Amino acid sequence: MNRKEKNKFYKDVCVWLAEHARKNGTYANLRGAKLRGVDLRGANLCNADLRSANLCDVDLSGGALCRADLGGAILINTDLRDVVAQGANLRNVDLCNADLRGAVLRDVIAQGADLRYVNLCNADLRYADLRHADLSGADLQGANLSGADLQGTVLQNIRGKNILTFAGVGSEKRVTHYIVEDSFVKCGCFEGALGAFCAEIKKGHKRDSLHYKQYTIVVVGFYKQMHLLRKNK
Repeated sequence: MNRKEKNKFYKDVCVWLAEHARKNGTYANLRGAKLRGVDLRGANLCNADLRSANLCDVDLSGGALCRADLGGAILINTDLRDVVAQGANLRNVDLCNADLRGAVLRDVIAQGADLRYVNLCNADLRYADLRHADLSGADLQGANLSGADLQGTVLQNIRGKNILTFAGVGSEKRVTHYIVEDSFVKCGCFEGALGAFCAEIKKGHKRDSLHYKQYTIVVVGFYKQMHLLRKNK
């Protein structure tokens, strides 16, 4: 069996398992599967158990991974362009150098994930849980991060987005994130535009209070960065 035949065999098995599981109201058990380099373009693996699977160099472009469990899986150099993976479990996955352009990753849980040098251009990351994930060197141009949880996320040398972080601000010593291109602020329970954040500060703090002064310094910094970005465009 040559490589092309092997790829077709593995793809047929994965697709059959997933379809059979859906018909029976269960899920495809591919836990620990070694699928390196397999062509899975367009495969529907929604709800599949892919924990600890080796999916390095796999082509899953245009596929479906909604609510799939990929905890601890290895997806280095994997092609995931335009994949729909809403609600998937990506805890502690290794996605280093993966291509996720245009991927739908809304509501994914990616705590502790290795997302270094990932291409996330135009990806939908709304309400994604990215706590303590490593996004060093990732390309986020055009990505939608509205509502994403970035607590403890490593954001060094990212491309396509300017994300400012202030820690230890306010009575709860919260971490405040500001995505400059989107004028989007996340601070504790607050998520919204910078103008709305300013209004919330004025409503919740007295002008002469320490916390009001702290937040004012933060907001001024945010506005300076926003104007600087617009000036340099």
